[in-house]
Amino acid sequence: MWRIGQQAVLCRRTQQLWIRGFIEGGEVMTVEIRIQDDDSLEITGKFDLLDEDGNAYGHHGKLRLCRCGASKTKPYCDDSHVEINFESKVRA
Repeated sequence: MWRIGQQAVLCRRTQQLWIRGFIEGGEVMTVEIRIQDDDSLEITGKFDLLDEDGNAYGHHGKLRLCRCGASKTKPYCDDSHVEINFESKVRA
């Protein structure tokens, strides 16, 4: 969640999304979201993951989120997409 301003750029070739936000206090956050074919969303950077109630869970590094719906550890990916032969090739 950014309070001052934000920028986002999607690369059509690699399907990577870069988000740069400026939060209170002047700190800059850069986040990369990679949409992987037949796989999870891979998020890299320093960011907060918000639940439905707005509770923030701070992350730093790499995180994989489920896209197939079969994960037993939602919202995180547990590689269940391999077992169910999940197919999705998202292009912008």
